[in-house]
Amino acid sequence: KDFTNQQGRGKFQVTRDKMTGALRSDGTLFLICEVEYFPPGSKISVEPVVEEDVSADEPEEMPEVIVRANNRSMWEEEDEFTDCTIHVGNKYIKAHRCILGQNSPVFRSMFSSPNMIEAQKGEIHIQDAKYDSVRAMVEFMYTGATESLESQGNIDEILAIADKYEVLMLKDQCERLIAQTISLKNVTQIAMFSDTYTADYLKSAVIRFLMTHHRVVIKTQDWINLKKSRHELANELLEAVLTTDQEDDEGSSSVATPPPPSRKRCR
Repeated sequence: KDFTNQQGRGKFQVTRDKMTGALRSDGTLFLICEVEYFPPGSKISVEPVVEEDVSADEPEEMPEVIVRANNRSMWEEEDEFTDCTIHVGNKYIKAHRCILGQNSPVFRSMFSSPNMIEAQKGEIHIQDAKYDSVRAMVEFMYTGATESLESQGNIDEILAIADKYEVLMLKDQCERLIAQTISLKNVTQIAMFSDTYTADYLKSAVIRFLMTHHRVVIKTQDWINLKKSRHELANELLEAVLTTDQEDDEGSSSVATPPPPSRKRCR
């Protein structure tokens, strides 16, 4: 689009079929804008561009979208070129070592150590997690999609296994989803959960919630139990709330306020 000698915002329409190729799996739109700026007074002739000619040369899909689609196909076609197997109970997941190792330092260490059975036989046995949680983690490694996370009720379990295998991007996504569910009924449990798995973003969300509702929360039986079992965590949360309140008060007190009008005392 040529915006020569135009002020304000330029607008132009794009057909729906062209937009679908730029849509990411999380619903965001991937755009690439090439901007050329000519200083005032520059004598440069700009020829009008014919929309039809440009659209004919444009690819139907962005390369990133194609790569993501290829990774999803590789994930869905488990038996094609896979070189390792994850055993969870009596179920298993076929996968590629390169994908697992790229997304998890723990898996990378397993495959890099020649003495470990994972490197020798390409088999990983997970005993402390459910199949659905492990599968959700592996799917995220291939696709980076979070739609399946939102539809599942085991986000806390997925976060736990993502923390164990250091899939930090997945852990971050789980923290953000759990943070959206904080309420008066579960804030204490989520606080303990965030402390157990060093979920800093989730703990910050708990503190923000307590800043508004701490007077109610500290009277609940869950909070009383928290003070008994994990008093250091309870003190940490309340200290963070009080520190933030003090900073807000100092910020508001820095604004000069006029003195109250003087009053004359009458006899």
